[in-house]
Amino acid sequence: MSNATDIKSYLLQHAPLDHFWVLATENVQPGLVHFLGPDGMSYVLMDDDDERVEKCIEFLQSMNSPAFADVNEMDSYIEELRSKARRFMPGSTAEH
Repeated sequence: MSNATDIKSYLLQHAPLDHFWVLATENVQPGLVHFLGPDGMSYVLMDDDDERVEKCIEFLQSMNSPAFADVNEMDSYIEELRSKARRFMPGSTAEH
């Protein structure tokens, strides 16, 4: 997986690109890639290939995807993203 197109395709297998963010703390370097799944749950992209994870983080950073060093800020973002996503989910009762 050497170019941006490959990374983009890989990420899109999991979620829309605007549903990704990165958590990078002192203990978690270079970071963990998180995404909001279609069920409204947040997930960590688990991959044994550290180089691919680094490339995903670089790709997301190049797209100005959110990056957090604080878990509480990340949790607030997740709730905000869930709220936005619910408005567009099939069968949603949220007003548009």
